[in-house]
Amino acid sequence: MALRILVVEDNLDWEVIWKLIVDVLTEGAELSWATSVVDAEKQINAFEAKGARFDIIVSDIFLSGSFTGFDLYNHLNDHYKKRFLFVSSVTPHKVRALLKSSGPEIHVLQK
Repeated sequence: MALRILVVEDNLDWEVIWKLIVDVLTEGAELSWATSVVDAEKQINAFEAKGARFDIIVSDIFLSGSFTGFDLYNHLNDHYKKRFLFVSSVTPHKVRALLKSSGPEIHVLQK
């Protein structure tokens, strides 16, 4: 079964970069793209309605609209929190401090 990845990023310039990264890391991965938290939640719900889940969710913190990557992370269940990667120009230490999470370890990739 192919690895299913959801990238939540409002800067479409990053789409090409993520496609290259995914192609290098794993052959045949399914990459889905959302530009907002609302769009991401729709895609997650549609997958779950089919009995499937994303294997990894990658999200920028600062997104256009009224919701952030933090809002998405906080809304998700533990299954997704364990498979969630924040991507931000903010340092990993600051992300952890801003999130104030007592849940699973937070994973951060700094831009």
